[in-house]
Amino acid sequence: MQMQEEMQLTVLFCHYHVWRLFTYPVMVLLPFLLIMTINAQLDQALNERKSELYAAAKQD
Repeated sequence: MQMQEEMQLTVLFCHYHVWRLFTYPVMVLLPFLLIMTINAQLDQALNERKSELYAAAKQD
């Protein structure tokens, strides 16, 4: 019985380590990717607005 409990603990502990191995990088990368995506979107919108303003100024 003692051996079985130790095995279960070992398996749980191992699963925890494997889970942690995957979740920490994801938790670090997700906000980074989110910020990069938002940044790219804002940059694109800004460039479009700039070209609109430039075209409007050229017409005047």
